[in-house]
Amino acid sequence: MMPSAAAVVVSVLTVLNYATVIGLYETLQSGVMGGIALTLAQLALIPNLVIWAAAWFVGPGIALGAGTSVSPVGTSLGAVPGLPIFGVLPQGSLEFGFVGLLVPLLIGFGAARMTRRITAATGAPAPSAGERLVTGLAMGLVAGGILGLLAWWSAGAMGPGRLVTVGPDPLLVGALAAAEIGLAAGLGFLVGGRRPAAIPAGRPDYAKR
Repeated sequence: MMPSAAAVVVSVLTVLNYATVIGLYETLQSGVMGGIALTLAQLALIPNLVIWAAAWFVGPGIALGAGTSVSPVGTSLGAVPGLPIFGVLPQGSLEFGFVGLLVPLLIGFGAARMTRRITAATGAPAPSAGERLVTGLAMGLVAGGILGLLAWWSAGAMGPGRLVTVGPDPLLVGALAAAEIGLAAGLGFLVGGRRPAAIPAGRPDYAKR
């Protein structure tokens, strides 16, 4: 669910910053063939951008070169690779950037509630509070592991010197995602949805008449 939310955000940012992206295209003056090659290169980069957006929501964000940072706290960049698509990156300090940190929490909580609703519909015995908490934490570990692997895949070098460090820190992204999603999922399994009281023996069940 995190990559899906990140993909939506990347799409919205691309639309909102369309004029900036076009302006950067015009600045490069790459010509027709150069523009086609540049566009194809950026299309190939879209999966990376989606994962980077997910890393931004988790908290650590990404680096576009040594000593740079793009995170909910703010953006601090120097010279970046000359790709127009980077015009969608948030600029400066973000007054409400911390709101993005709610996304993994909401996803973890919502996934737990959905899972609990589906399992309750099967008529299976209700698990104990401890079992529900462990299940939520396990969901976080799985999500953190997957997102950490994706972050590792999306990171790398985009040039010499300071540009050898580009992308998210996979260990930090995976650890924070596991903690945030796991705790939220555990809470989602624990709250609400009380088990109905059993009907005393010998008492007629009028609900079945």
